[in-house]
Amino acid sequence: MTTDHWCFIFDMDGVIIDTEPLYLELNQGFFRRCGIAVSVEEQMTYAGASGHKMWSEIKAKYGLPQNVDWLIDNEKQGIYRMLEQAESIPVVDGVRGLLEELRRLPVRIGLASSSPTRTVSLVLERLSLRPYFSTIVGGEEIENGKPEPDIFLECAKRLETPPHHSVVLEDSVNGVRAGRAAGMKVVAFQNPNSGPQDLAGADLVVDSLGADVVEFVRR
Repeated sequence: MTTDHWCFIFDMDGVIIDTEPLYLELNQGFFRRCGIAVSVEEQMTYAGASGHKMWSEIKAKYGLPQNVDWLIDNEKQGIYRMLEQAESIPVVDGVRGLLEELRRLPVRIGLASSSPTRTVSLVLERLSLRPYFSTIVGGEEIENGKPEPDIFLECAKRLETPPHHSVVLEDSVNGVRAGRAAGMKVVAFQNPNSGPQDLAGADLVVDSLGADVVEFVRR
């Protein structure tokens, strides 16, 4: 594995696309149809986490009769249909400029998302962003989801970059924990639409995607 370069790994939801409010609304509707009341505050604690973690814990807490795989599949299909049918997908301000700046540096760019690869591919194609990424890793491709480090380690492996030469961009406490557990540098984007997230574990916390992030990578 080469060590003379760095890689930069993006999360997707809340970092590239500003879809957390849409996901909240989608799942709140599903919770109601299941006859349970999950507060928005509780739901936001699962931001960035794997679907298996969220639905396993919600099923156990609220006694849902459906099995976890069915619950996960229902959520995935709902999100995919929503993104496929949406007139437009909201993009986080500054992300296109950041991708352009990173492409000018000797940095390999990847994407590691808890969302399924199919959904990630749909988003990148609709937004014409796929050419920026050397590799993408979806949540179903690894055994343990965030906050475990598996997805970031797999992404860095595909980019042929060691963890200590990798930077992760995240917006959730689960993502920050995963990046730290992987032994990577972590930049946390404080996205107000991602709810209250404890980002104190990151190496850098920003409220916009721009010069501060690029300068951090250049150091």
